[in-house]
Amino acid sequence: MCHGHAGTIVVVKIAGTDEIVAGYNPLAWDNSINNTCIETDDSLIFLSKNRNIQDSILSRVIDSSGALYYQDSEDQNSYGPCFGHNEFMMESYVSDFAQGNECWCYYDTRYVNPCYEKPFRTAK
Repeated sequence: MCHGHAGTIVVVKIAGTDEIVAGYNPLAWDNSINNTCIETDDSLIFLSKNRNIQDSILSRVIDSSGALYYQDSEDQNSYGPCFGHNEFMMESYVSDFAQGNECWCYYDTRYVNPCYEKPFRTAK
């Protein structure tokens, strides 16, 4: 749904919690690009906990070279926008992402340098 659109906001409600995770991408998503990191300084990810703004976390890009990631085109029907090295990404094996049950935002320990400044979830 984001293909070809710039200035997109992705918002996800984490099931079983009061958490809302969001990501902002100022660039146009292009689903014809495969397995590629896209550079931007203006992307960000956000976590709202317990509906309390004081408990919220805003995480800005610290490594612009990996701020956004485009999946392999064969996987693009299963994966939504990916921010950083899985710091916020969506996955669904049904046609409507609202019906999917997998979404994650965490720092993948395989990467020494995260792309966003603040971790806010440590599990899927």
